[in-house]
Amino acid sequence: MGVSDSVSHRGIVEKVGCDYIVVKVKEDDCNCEGCSITALCTGRSVEGPLLTVKPCPRPADRFKAGDRVRLTASSGSTLFSSFWLFIVPLVILVAIVLFGASKDWGIWSVIAGVGAMLVYDGILFSFRQRLASRIHWDVTIE
Repeated sequence: MGVSDSVSHRGIVEKVGCDYIVVKVKEDDCNCEGCSITALCTGRSVEGPLLTVKPCPRPADRFKAGDRVRLTASSGSTLFSSFWLFIVPLVILVAIVLFGASKDWGIWSVIAGVGAMLVYDGILFSFRQRLASRIHWDVTIE
């Protein structure tokens, strides 16, 4: 991944379904620790992360297992995931801490904010498949 508006990975097609493909992202190309949409990746194998992608209505006509591909998430998808993974939790945390401070809760305002983040993370984890399906990946054969 370079410095750009989009997230890009190289990988190998593992499986082709009727409306999706599963791509094993090459570990040496993957910098998941710094990726804004890493929480929305759909799985992890022994060799590297797996992404389930819906590239077109009939991917079997275009892709086959073993194809080397490049996945690129649009800047809109990156913005969408950043909103849910960074902006919303920050707003919730700051709002609860400030509300607690205005009510003189002391340290409990921070504890309530952290508790709210744990609840939010649980909700986000529950809806990760639905959120991941909103990420648009462009797939090109290399």
